[in-house]
Amino acid sequence: MKKNIIILMMILSTSIIFAFNFGWGGSQIQFIPESSLQQLIPLNDLKINGGMVLYGGSGAGRIANGIYIGGQGESGSLRTGEYEISINQGFFMFGTHLNPFKILSFEVGLGFGGSEIAIKKFVDGDANTIDDFVNSPQKVPYIVSLNTDMFALNTQAKIYLNLAEFFSIIVHGNFIYGFSSDGWKIENTYNLKDTLPTNYYYYTIGAGVMWGF
Repeated sequence: MKKNIIILMMILSTSIIFAFNFGWGGSQIQFIPESSLQQLIPLNDLKINGGMVLYGGSGAGRIANGIYIGGQGESGSLRTGEYEISINQGFFMFGTHLNPFKILSFEVGLGFGGSEIAIKKFVDGDANTIDDFVNSPQKVPYIVSLNTDMFALNTQAKIYLNLAEFFSIIVHGNFIYGFSSDGWKIENTYNLKDTLPTNYYYYTIGAGVMWGF
């Protein structure tokens, strides 16, 4: 999963646009509010001040009667004290694009994909030589991570402000539900003994630009 899923979704999006010869694509940002982000974090002593911004893009190709298929992917990170939180997500999307007005159009869709959450802890140390690394690794500064990979479902709604025939500004909202079959792992390898939730949800709001033809 990890960042490869974002690359896969972006390649898929581009391929779909050219395959159908009628579609749209562009860049977008998403914002996860503080309250939504906090509930994803299993560390009781880690308090988040502010939300997280995700950067990415999306693309889709129209099939018929406003039905589209496409993909999207985003990633972002947030540093708070000795911790860094990062989220990577990607989805295969399908839905309907409605264009009742020339200047405004609407889109609702459903996506299947994945989301990865990683929490890195930066541990200080005062040793910084090769000898320290070999003989006193407990004194060397290091980074340890806590990770979970989730299968995710994304429900999405978008509003397009069509400034030109081929250019639009969008605002959108997403509600994402994820399930992790493996739970949280240290360094994405070692299972935790703690009993932690395996179901997660969060929502995002965002904006972007789209080019279409």
